[in-house]
Order: sequence, then C-alpha cells, then structure tokens
Amino acid sequence: MMKQSLGLAVLALAICGCAKDKAATAPPTTVNESAIPQGWKLASGGGVSMALPEDWIAVDVSRPDVAQSVEHLGLKGAEGDALKQQIRKFASTGLFRIVAFAPVKPGEFQGNVNVSVMPIPTTDLNEVLKENRSQLSTAGKVIESGIVDNPKRAVIVAEIEQPTEYGVSVRYVTHVHLFVHGQEQITVSFGSPIAKQPEYKKIIDQVVKTFAYDPPKAGTP
Repeated sequence: MMKQSLGLAVLALAICGCAKDKAATAPPTTVNESAIPQGWKLASGGGVSMALPEDWIAVDVSRPDVAQSVEHLGLKGAEGDALKQQIRKFASTGLFRIVAFAPVKPGEFQGNVNVSVMPIPTTDLNEVLKENRSQLSTAGKVIESGIVDNPKRAVIVAEIEQPTEYGVSVRYVTHVHLFVHGQEQITVSFGSPIAKQPEYKKIIDQVVKTFAYDPPKAGTP
C-alpha cells in the first residue's frame, strides 16, 4: 500500500513580459520507445506521454472525472486521504496534465513528477530559461541551469525549502525541464529527496528521454 509522505513538489512556473522571437525546437510528439527501460510503464494525459518506473502511481489530472479516478488508487487511511486531496489540488488549477509519485516510507519526502502546460508570450528558450530561473531563485537556491539537447530544452536544478500542511518545512531538490511548443511552455518538474539524488537522477534522465507532447487539436474530445 502506498503511504503518504511529506508532500508533493508543486512548481508551476510562468514567464512574463516581452522578449525576442527566437523559436525553440518543439518537444518530440511521440515517445521514444527504445529509451523505455525494461519493466517501466507508459503514462499519458492531456497530450503528454512519458515512461515511469512500474511502482510509481500516475494520475491523468486533465481528465474531467479525475475526482472519481483518484478514489480507485488504493490509497487508504489518513495518509491516503491527504494524498488524494493533493492530487485534486493539481487538477483544480487547470494547468497540470499528469502527476505521478514514487512509493516511499512514511515521513520521507515523496519523489514525484508533475507536468503543466501554460501560454507564454515568447518562443525564445533563452528568455524562458532566464525568467523561470529568476522565479526559482526566489523560492530556493539554484544549483545549475542551462539549455541542453536530445531533446532540446531548458533545465534548472534547485534546492527548495517549503512548509507543508503537516506544520513542518521540507527540503528537496527540484529538476525543472522546460519545453516550448508554439506559444506554450511545457514544464516537467521533478521533486526528489536530497539524500537520494544519484538514484533519482537516473530516473529523471530516463523519463525525459521518453517524454512527448502531442496536444489534442481544438474541438477534439
């Protein structure tokens, strides 16, 4: 049975203002199946797809019936109720497409990933990186940032400390991967325990290698 931890990292970063129009390379539209490790599963929702470890629980929070689907996750007790409430909060924003979380011992920060999509006023990936890095620096300590390829994206790694509903602060590392698709910013945010960075870095690298975004066309259910 999955146990509730000290919470999920919620980072929905958006840029503002005007910038130069230097179009970024769009993210892949199909999953790189050759990069999916043996035993992993595919999670999809709202045009987003990515491979995740088999024991992670993924929820498509873009679905209109997400409140009902959360009830069937097998999460029980007070811990389960708290986690279901967090998932519903992701869904209520209208920004998130998928949220997924790893199994964890009670009292530990719960490794997780969430994907959000929002409109932006620029397609310049350098400006996207600059503005998001500025916002993250107000929430924690930026460890590294830059633009990488395969697929092309901006990446920010930061150490964050934030309060939880349990009355204590939690420290974790966030790996934020930023893609640009037309006038949309696709943000893939990973929250992981500080003490388990080598383990989670391998997972993050594989998830990103399989990430794809193919939004449904207007009017498509």
